[in-house]
Amino acid sequence: LQASQEHSSLCAFDLAELAQLAGYRVECSWARQYSQRGGLDAVFYRGGSGTDSERRTLFRFPTDHEGRPCHVLSTKPLEQQREGKMRGELEQLLRSKLPSYMVPQSIKILDKMPVNHTGKIDRSTLSESLQQKTPPTARKRLPSTAPERAMQQIWSKVLNIESSQIGLDDGFIKLGGNSLSAMKVVSMAREEGIRLE
Repeated sequence: LQASQEHSSLCAFDLAELAQLAGYRVECSWARQYSQRGGLDAVFYRGGSGTDSERRTLFRFPTDHEGRPCHVLSTKPLEQQREGKMRGELEQLLRSKLPSYMVPQSIKILDKMPVNHTGKIDRSTLSESLQQKTPPTARKRLPSTAPERAMQQIWSKVLNIESSQIGLDDGFIKLGGNSLSAMKVVSMAREEGIRLE
């Protein structure tokens, strides 16, 4: 699978053109999108002659959706949009009511709490779902001046994250900082000749 992801691929239109050039017909199926991570199945075959050429050959393609609930077969764009709006409103409300250090770093909206076989909250499943990053709501504004870029590099070193993940509108605490790491930032900024107030 990894080797196939490193190479360019053909879309269904490319396969149809290739089949036509080679004198074949092609049938494509997207029925295994989940297991093939966006791939498709294609069967090339020669059409018959005379009256057979007007007949269509049907193939039964394998599927990967048996036993999976129907709701996992969709990306649910309206639900994602609603959750993004709700997350933003909730974050804004929390910022207006709580001190900044009490505002959660991320907000994950769940349809229901995962439970284990005894009916208790399944903390490991909950933890795994919280590890998935929430989708970004807007494009990051990147630093444009030398001091801004220097601070971005300092934050990157102290917080141990890629500098490309740090934008002008990001909060230090929200990115994982705390009072101890803030003291490191101040110290490193002074070494760079940047005065923080």
